[in-house]
Amino acid sequence: MINIIKKPIWFVLFILLVLCNIFIFLLINHELTQNEEESVLSENISVQFNDTLILNESTIAKYLPDDRYTKLSIEDHKIKIISTTNMLNKEVKTTMITKPDVEVDGTLKLHIEQISIGQLPLNKKQQLQLVKKFGKLPDDVTLSVKQSALYYHMGIIKKNGTKLVLKSITDDNKWVFDIELGE
Repeated sequence: MINIIKKPIWFVLFILLVLCNIFIFLLINHELTQNEEESVLSENISVQFNDTLILNESTIAKYLPDDRYTKLSIEDHKIKIISTTNMLNKEVKTTMITKPDVEVDGTLKLHIEQISIGQLPLNKKQQLQLVKKFGKLPDDVTLSVKQSALYYHMGIIKKNGTKLVLKSITDDNKWVFDIELGE
């Protein structure tokens, strides 16, 4: 300790380093704890078709979108989302376990039960705030940190003249759609 006092440049550099670390910690803490007004888009689709289509989870699982960076699967009646992102030349793996529910017609609400981003030792709310701030969510997906949920605004699904609207998910995990067949 006496050597540090004899050479004050090291002492000054040490104090600057401590102040810099404190500033960075406060900045990160502020970013993770700030409360933003969250708005969850919810469109009420008042379309009623005459026919109903009921699909099992195994059928739904076949049509889950996958790309190079995001893999979706249904396991134990939950949707598992595994996403990889390049950050600072490192691949960071984010895993979410969600429970699906239908909020309003055409909007799929995924209650986030578990989330992990790499090996970050952050609580669930902080991890969700990181995803909201830095994550690349599709245009029709919004994240609510407050409700700990992803909202997938599906709307009316149109394919070859056929129209589908997700209505509900039953207690026995069947997905119920209203359907209008194209001519």
